Formats: sequence, structure tokens, C-alpha cells
Amino acid sequence: LRNGQEAIVPLDRLSEEDRKHIASLNATGQAIRLGSMPDETKIDTNIPIEGGPRTFVTPHFVFDSEKGVTKAFISEAARVFEGTLEAVRALPLGIEPKPAEGEARFRTLFLERSTFEEEFNKSVPKPEPSSNSPGGGVVFVPPPSTGTANVANVAGVYFPKRKEVLVPFTSLGVNMSGSKVSLRRRSDTTTLVHEITHQVMHDWLLIMPLWLGEGLAEYLSAVPYQNGRFEFKNAAAGLKETLVEQHGAGEGRPIVMLSPSRLVERSNENWQGTPEEYLSSMLLVYYFIHLDQPEKPCAALAGYL
Repeated sequence: LRNGQEAIVPLDRLSEEDRKHIASLNATGQAIRLGSMPDETKIDTNIPIEGGPRTFVTPHFVFDSEKGVTKAFISEAARVFEGTLEAVRALPLGIEPKPAEGEARFRTLFLERSTFEEEFNKSVPKPEPSSNSPGGGVVFVPPPSTGTANVANVAGVYFPKRKEVLVPFTSLGVNMSGSKVSLRRRSDTTTLVHEITHQVMHDWLLIMPLWLGEGLAEYLSAVPYQNGRFEFKNAAAGLKETLVEQHGAGEGRPIVMLSPSRLVERSNENWQGTPEEYLSSMLLVYYFIHLDQPEKPCAALAGYL
């Protein structure tokens, strides 16, 4: 449990599928099944999309749009969302992403800026000392673009309680094509990737410490992405680019991170959502994925989970 205590769950209380999974692991003598790190993940870019003009359905997502959007906009959004889902699934962490209980697909709202801010303010819970305590559930984490919950700086957010990603059109780099919204070429998708990572790991947010959940989301945001493809083989180059462009590295300026012990021991209640925390979490997750045990990537994180 998050408070360090152990809980014993009888096998007969688990589903048949879970019991079979545990039996298969027992046969190998491992607590987890180690996988290999993919060089890249990619999806079929011709994603089937149904619906319109404001509600669209892909194999794993439902998109609702406040305004009409062009086919190019929704096709590109679908590639980012479906591609991120595949990237999370492919990481050798033993995570099988699935929608929140009661949902057939992951849900996303594309909104005008004013509507987004209204929905954001309405959905951010009033501070409660126990909101992130064991058993309390994770209800909200300020996005990394803010460092605070200042809505004017928020480029997108996933609300676990609503089971939705909310994204303002303004954060995507959009143009108006007649009466419809279209996506500019080379739009920055890092915010989307971060929030989608949270979305597809919904069930894990309740048990993951914030440093790990935010570190994974920041890590994936830094992996080079193009047209539904994540290039993990170029993760080092993506990390360097992120450090330079977002954290001012280079030209003799060092990158300062929190010590791993301070970060790992920081409780969710003491998480402030500062840029330093996000940066440190990203670097620590990168270390455990690529540098800690290169022959067994993600092994330490998978064992931790």
C-alpha cells in the first residue's frame, strides 16, 4: 500500500484472468514478466474514424468537440492519441492500459479557451488534506506547463474523476478553415502526449506515487514523435532537446535535479507541481528505463509497480 503497509489478498478473490496470470508468472519464478524495450512503436496511420461533425469515435477513443473540426484535425488528433496508447502499452512495465470502469473508450473534449477555463475551474477540487492520501484517490494534479494551478497557463489536463482529457484549441496551434478548426502543421504535441499518458493509465494513478506518474508522462513527452510513431531508439536525443528547449540547458548552464531519495520519499501531499519536480521525475524515470539495467530496461520500475 502507499503507506508502506502490506495487504494480503486471497487468490480466490481475484478474477479468473488474474489467477491465470499469476500462475503463469509462478511457472517462471519471476514476480513480473520482463519484456524488451522497443526501438519504436507505430500504428496504422489510416485510423478508422466514425461520427461527426462534433463527436468522433476511433478504436479506443471518443472525441467531443465544442466546434466543428476538419477531417485533418481529427485524423491528426487520433494519431496522437492512438499512438500514445500504443507507446504506453509497449513499455515493458507490465501495464495494460484500459478505459476507466464503466467506459468503453477513453474520452476527450476539445474546447474553446473560455469554455476550457470554465470547465477547469469547475472541476478542480477544493483542497482537502486527504485527497491524495492512501484510499483517498488521486483527483487532480496541476499540469507540468503551470507549476501552479493557474488556469491561464494550462494547455491541457486529465481529470481522473471526470475520466476525461480537456484540451483548449489554443494549445494545439490551430487555424480556422472556413467555420471549422484545423490543425497547423508541426503543432506541438507534448502537452497532449503528457495528458494522454495519464488518461490511458487511469487505474494506475490511484496507486502510483506522483513522481512516477508524472515522470512517465514527461518521459514519453520527450521521446521523438511523428505521425503516430514514437522513436524510443532516439530517446536520448529527445531528452537532450527537451532539456535545452524547456529547461535552459546548454552553454555551461547545468541541470539541477532533486536527489532521488528526496524525490522518491516525497509524499503526494507534499508534491507542489514545480518545474523542478517534473524535471527531476523525468530524469529519474529515464534513468530507470535506459541506464539502470540496460540489459533489462524498465525492470526496476516494473518490479516497483
